[in-house]
Amino acid sequence: MIGVVDGASPVRFDQVANRGFEVQFNPDLRDPSGWRTLDAAGNRAFFSAPERAVEIKDPETDASSRYYRVRVYEP
Repeated sequence: MIGVVDGASPVRFDQVANRGFEVQFNPDLRDPSGWRTLDAAGNRAFFSAPERAVEIKDPETDASSRYYRVRVYEP
């Protein structure tokens, strides 16, 4: 993550072929049950044939802090 750019926080990662990816966030790493799916454009189950670079923008910029992870799963 690189901070706020154009009013949103970008989360960037490389998507491996034939795997699904989902960006999740948690405002408090001390709470392992606090992980939630990021409600943002492009953050949906999609199994890409080629590998590609992905950027999901988190529109929530007024949160004091958010931690991100990318969940990877098989079809």
